[in-house]
Amino acid sequence: MFSPGCDNRGDERRPVDLTALLRTFYFNPRRHPDFGWAFLGRFLLYLGYFGINGYLLKCADRKRRGDIAEGRMRPAVRWGRLRVPASTGR
Repeated sequence: MFSPGCDNRGDERRPVDLTALLRTFYFNPRRHPDFGWAFLGRFLLYLGYFGINGYLLKCADRKRRGDIAEGRMRPAVRWGRLRVPASTGR
């Protein structure tokens, strides 16, 4: 909660160099292959997670607005005359 260091609010500051900042995040995957694979794996995992969550949010929003109940949302699979007894109870 309290910093024991000295106050530096009045000190002169350098402007931020964006290219130098972005260079600090670069890594060579050939020199560090384990980090490269771990980064790629985690990136793909989170990409899939947020993709599925975004899709489910879209479906929930469309259901809330009544698009599915009123038949405006086209189903991904058209059953036609096919009957599914387990789902209809007949």
